[in-house]
Amino acid sequence: MILVGDIGGTKVNLALFAHHEGRLSLERECEFASEDYSGLEAVLRQFFSDGQPAIAQACFGVAGPVENGYCKV
Repeated sequence: MILVGDIGGTKVNLALFAHHEGRLSLERECEFASEDYSGLEAVLRQFFSDGQPAIAQACFGVAGPVENGYCKV
C-alpha cells in the first residue's frame, strides 16, 4: 500500500494506492480542510480512523518552505 499526500495551506488531499501486478489502483482518497486540523498528524488520524493498512511507501508534496525539517502550512 502506498500513501500519497498533497499538503497545502487550504486543503490536504490524501490517497491510498495498492500495487497489483505492476499497476497501481486507487483504493481510497479524501480531502480535508487544513484549518480544521492542528497538523498532518491529526489529518492522518482522521484518514485512518477506520483502520490503517500496512503502508510500504509514502510520498508527500508540501506547499511552502521547509525549515529545519518542518513546514508550517
